Amino acid sequence: MKTARLHILRLVGAFITLLLLFNCERGKYSHESTAEIQFLDNWYLGPCFAGALLKIHDTALVIQDYNSYVEFGNSVKDTNIYNVDCSNASLPYVDFDKYFLVARCTGGGGCSVQYFRDIEVNDTSNTLLYKIEVYYYGICKMGIANFNWALIPKKYSEYNLQYNVKETYVRD
Repeated sequence: MKTARLHILRLVGAFITLLLLFNCERGKYSHESTAEIQFLDNWYLGPCFAGALLKIHDTALVIQDYNSYVEFGNSVKDTNIYNVDCSNASLPYVDFDKYFLVARCTGGGGCSVQYFRDIEVNDTSNTLLYKIEVYYYGICKMGIANFNWALIPKKYSEYNLQYNVKETYVRD
């Protein structure tokens, strides 16, 4: 009786192991092809362009070319913010022949925050999946926002860009 039960447990264990190893989702996305993706600092555009937060909060932004980049910058540029003269401020350089720029704003509250970002490529379905995990820690009344900027190689510019955002509040 014990050996039959042990044999069944082994078979079930082997079956579960095979399911985990050969799960149909496995291999769907490639991380090798995303080595050229650059995740940028939250204040990548600089303080003079902080108005972008109001424009793209809870939305996604994809900028494919220089003219769209300048148009976006002009639409969110503040002339005087944080006691900084922004009248001559310019956007950081982006080589739009090699990259396109994306952002997905996240926002919450807490005392501190931790971000995990990844962009996975599915060449079969021509899809990019931008995964953003955010953990807000503590019970402070501080607002925390991030643009989650990324530069993605131009060869993926025709791919369908999807976002998977998970925001968690840890109140310990």
